[in-house]
Amino acid sequence: MPLDWNDATIKNLRSSVTKWRQDLKFARVQRLAALKLFGGAHYIKDWDQETQPIPLIAIGMKTYLRHLVGRRPAVMVGTPFPRLKPSAYMLQLAMNQLLKEINFGETMEAIALDAMFGMAFAKIGLYSSREVEIGGVMHDEGQPYFDRISPEDIVYDTNARTWEQITVVGNRYRVPLRIVKESSFFENTDELVSQEEKTHNESGDRRSTTLTRGNNSDYEDFEPHVELLDLYMPFENTMMTLAEHQDNIPPVVPPYEWNGPERGPYRRLSFGTVPDQIMPLAPIHLWMDMHEMVNTIWRKESRRAKNFKQNWGYQPESAKDMANLESAGDLQTIKMKNPEGIREFLTGGANANNVLMAMKGQEEFNNIAGNLNLMTGSGADSETLGQDQILMASSNQTVEDLQDRTLLFTEFATEDLAWFLYYDQNIPIPLIKEVANGRRMAATLSPKDREGDFLEYNFSISPYSMRPQTPDSKFGTMMQLLNGLMAPFAPMMQEQGLTIDMQAVLRHAAQWRNLPEIEDMVTFTSPSQQQQMGPVGESPRRPVQQSPKTERTYNRVSQGAGKQGGEDITAALLQGLGQKQQQTSSPMQATG
Repeated sequence: MPLDWNDATIKNLRSSVTKWRQDLKFARVQRLAALKLFGGAHYIKDWDQETQPIPLIAIGMKTYLRHLVGRRPAVMVGTPFPRLKPSAYMLQLAMNQLLKEINFGETMEAIALDAMFGMAFAKIGLYSSREVEIGGVMHDEGQPYFDRISPEDIVYDTNARTWEQITVVGNRYRVPLRIVKESSFFENTDELVSQEEKTHNESGDRRSTTLTRGNNSDYEDFEPHVELLDLYMPFENTMMTLAEHQDNIPPVVPPYEWNGPERGPYRRLSFGTVPDQIMPLAPIHLWMDMHEMVNTIWRKESRRAKNFKQNWGYQPESAKDMANLESAGDLQTIKMKNPEGIREFLTGGANANNVLMAMKGQEEFNNIAGNLNLMTGSGADSETLGQDQILMASSNQTVEDLQDRTLLFTEFATEDLAWFLYYDQNIPIPLIKEVANGRRMAATLSPKDREGDFLEYNFSISPYSMRPQTPDSKFGTMMQLLNGLMAPFAPMMQEQGLTIDMQAVLRHAAQWRNLPEIEDMVTFTSPSQQQQMGPVGESPRRPVQQSPKTERTYNRVSQGAGKQGGEDITAALLQGLGQKQQQTSSPMQATG
């Protein structure tokens, strides 16, 4: 039986929201403290703590963020049904275009950073009436949106032990009062009054928005604003919008059925599950104590070092010897009658044991965080490359769990965005579609391209698309492709009219290995007229002349590096770009 959303039910809901917000105060306070350590004295306005000379938390956060969302995600859409493969390809193009338009990559970066500090939240939906501000962000008509929700603004049923058990989840946001009153989407707006943005929450804790704006007074808006509260009830599949702190006003958006993906409009990303707790044990919770200990010691020793003094004392009868010492230059000999009457006095200065303790603390922080030195490349000091790779693989195990969670979150988010894209036939998506011979043409995801049931498609995020790729890694991948795939199949490629453009290969290699001198070593000339023959749009190739009946014999012969075959010319040309090869061989020969 559906819940009766009468005045009493709405009143009870408001009371529960107030209680849940109070329960989340501790999490907000801890997050604010962590953000202050992350920003430091030179970033936070009204800084009320001692300085943080060693920014361990900032280094750790930036390192992990690079490994979690290094690049903009890319979607691959597949289907086991052959007849739907063209539609899957068009949907894939449309999805990647949508992700670019809504800045999905930047949003994911902010969400991943939130998760490192506790829990991260996002909101997904489709606004189809007209352009409106949703959660403080303007959205175009008919376009799916995917927005980060600040943990500062979230509220959920804190009585639940797991996220799947929550009865209510929602978020507050600020909207110009004018837009609310003029929009037909909102109701019961006659008695709405504007609300100034506060520096503190209703529970008395300071809002994170004050970190760079100050904590002295409330803020003035350019035009009057009002705070609204969107709420979603999963078991009822119902949404509504309330006016925050204006309990006398009925819902400005009365309860309505959620028409979207079955997971609802809110998404959560968290790292570090704790039994019977929705709040995770995030990386920041493990880092803060060591960060504070290390900085406390370094601050103390820094003060001691600043107070360091070096003085000389002398007995009265040694006054002349002291004068000679003061006037002497470096490495000059000094005539002294009573050297024992002069003595050096050192006061203050850093304590060696404390300095060692601080350095040990930094080392332990590095270990707790999963060996940041190796993750950043600053700790690769093993004797061999193989040992470095083994250590790096071991270090990556720490971040793999976080990467897997981020990847799963991204898969669910893109699948839900695709749901809106697929079922709303009024969303025009302009595309660039590749056709024959590598040419491209403009296209649109039309209703006829959306065949079959949505569940018949498989959505996945390519892991490599979210991880950073350095010039060195690009060069290594290119060499693997050339030597492992193209060179062995060079005869077959020639039969099909395909050739390797060595000029492009060398130019990319020179760029990625930062060796522009390679272009001075090789002379680029235009291909022969025979190579240039062929249909427009096709790569230049040599015509293959072959009798109808041919016989080929391939001999696999082991040989050393001094007998390179012509097919392996790629490796020979690029050896000077940093590729270390102890042995190279013909692509049609086995190495012995």
